[in-house]
Amino acid sequence: MRTGKVLIVDDEENLCRILSLVLKDEGFEIEVANDGQSAVGLIDKNAYDCILTDVRMPELDGLALLREAKKRDPDQAVIVMTAYGNVQLAQEVMRAGAFDYVIKPF
Repeated sequence: MRTGKVLIVDDEENLCRILSLVLKDEGFEIEVANDGQSAVGLIDKNAYDCILTDVRMPELDGLALLREAKKRDPDQAVIVMTAYGNVQLAQEVMRAGAFDYVIKPF
């Protein structure tokens, strides 16, 4: 069984619930934020082994969240998810320091 603390950031509550269940079953501790601003607040208070974030969200999008997380901890692992994938976006998030870029649905 794995261990670690994961922050899931997505405005789709059903996806957050499914990812939480799957990752909890694998032994991970999970926290969820439904927008980028809330996620920044959690990142300021907690350490995470991985942040899993959607790109398109209201207020603060996933790319901005990735940059905020990397400002606070350059070694922070951030996986960016999107249902609207394209090569340019993938290159942009990888240049910004994403650990990986995943197309939804998975």
